[in-house]
Amino acid sequence: ITSGGNNHSGSKRAQVVGASSAGGDILLLSESSVGYSGLKLGYWFRVYDGLEAADYMFAEWTADGANWQDLTTHNSVASSVVWQEEILFLPAGADNNSLFGFRLRAVLGSASDVVYLDDFTLSAQQVPEPASALLFLSCVFLFVRKFKAVV
Repeated sequence: ITSGGNNHSGSKRAQVVGASSAGGDILLLSESSVGYSGLKLGYWFRVYDGLEAADYMFAEWTADGANWQDLTTHNSVASSVVWQEEILFLPAGADNNSLFGFRLRAVLGSASDVVYLDDFTLSAQQVPEPASALLFLSCVFLFVRKFKAVV
């Protein structure tokens, strides 16, 4: 659900309200990370109505699009009027990966459980071209220059 007001920034925020469906409620992004490394996920969250011992919000990632690995878990978090920033550095398996994805999965027990989410960022460094590719391209360039000079 998206809603206006009481946002970290902008005019809208995501909002997760319990009780969750079987397996949890999921916010998912599947995005190829080919050409990038050092992935970092950031988001802001606010627990509007406390997460008890049986309530969980998981940040997870996948290297194959099917098997999910835990990055962090929010559990037993008191209600707060303060937004908190979460910054997560992804493992090397997320680098240069066409099947990369991440998700936030909430398993909330009652209708009174509410978590706000805002300002998602996914940042990375561009992977430089391998030296062998640059060497190949420079050889092609020299060959073309010499071929033009002969013709």
